[in-house]
Amino acid sequence: MSKFTSEIAVSICEFLTSHSVVLDACRAHGVSNSSFWVWIARSRKEPPDKMFTFTWLEMEAPFWQHVQNAKRIYANSLLDTVTERARHGSERAVIYQGRLCYAMRDDIPPDMNDPDILEMLYDQRDRYLRVDGRLVTLTEHVDSPVALQLAVLASQFEAFQPHSSQSIEVTQRGESGVKIVGDPAKPEPIQIEHTPVKAELSNEVPATPTPEEAIQPTSEASMVEDFSTGAETAVDPASDRVSSSTFFKPAPPGSSKTPTGTVPVFHSESLPDDPVEIVGADAAATAPADAPMKAPAPDVMLHVSVRAAKLKLHKGERASGAVEQQIMNALKLNLTPEARERRLHELVGSYRDAEARSEGLGAGSRPGKNAPVRLVGP
Repeated sequence: MSKFTSEIAVSICEFLTSHSVVLDACRAHGVSNSSFWVWIARSRKEPPDKMFTFTWLEMEAPFWQHVQNAKRIYANSLLDTVTERARHGSERAVIYQGRLCYAMRDDIPPDMNDPDILEMLYDQRDRYLRVDGRLVTLTEHVDSPVALQLAVLASQFEAFQPHSSQSIEVTQRGESGVKIVGDPAKPEPIQIEHTPVKAELSNEVPATPTPEEAIQPTSEASMVEDFSTGAETAVDPASDRVSSSTFFKPAPPGSSKTPTGTVPVFHSESLPDDPVEIVGADAAATAPADAPMKAPAPDVMLHVSVRAAKLKLHKGERASGAVEQQIMNALKLNLTPEARERRLHELVGSYRDAEARSEGLGAGSRPGKNAPVRLVGP
């Protein structure tokens, strides 16, 4: 550790007035950073040590006070520099394509570029401006930003300082929510009036009747006649659950909504062209005997394109087109008959016509999806 002297301390304080970096000051004077802070700590002791008290700027004080004064001087000089820049702007060097630009002489014509002529007339072989033999950097003026001007004004005047502030207080760890500052009056709870339901509109559900009681006809039940069997079945027009509802309104006398006597039951008759979803059974079994049978779907293997591809495979010839090559590949692959037929249907492309697509309409089918297959060929 270097020995403390008043000369070294004064030099360090002078350095801090223009740099304000303690590490740089220690390196410039050959003092370690730890020694500097040891001197600060020893100069803070009470009573102060006479060894670390010296005179600087016509003031006698401990070492730590002189260091603080040096930093204040640097802060004030920095404030002066920023204030000057905020008022008049600044100058910066011009850099073009990563290269520093230099100023040109105004007394030399711009079209004069011959080095020999320049040396003969102006005693230099270029048009650059020089001062004491050194090139002058080209600079440009930059106006000061408004934010810098406002910051300088805020440091000197309270009127330019921001007045909006927000403080967050944590009252207890783990507590979350919004804390209300002050003592606002608590609102009174709202009383909700409850009107009881009248006795005649009770919603009590009666006990579920047994199967024997459910099938016994009552005096008010209507008889429903089944035309297929000729039997009559008793139907209760309104159960106890419906009649006990608050929304139930009995029909006026003579209303058409209340069935009287026997009620006919409609049974649909199947037609020859009805699909299975409508008939509810096998269409072939329910169709009449004299109904015309649809022709079976032709085999896709008999298509002209498929037969030509099979012939070329047999003779070992090459395909004449991309589609024919795909058909030959489908014939050579180890596929199931259903998968091969589906693949050939996709490749042929001419096995459907307008009549075949129209036959697939109805019964929830979609044209092109469930339409029958019709092959064109011999």
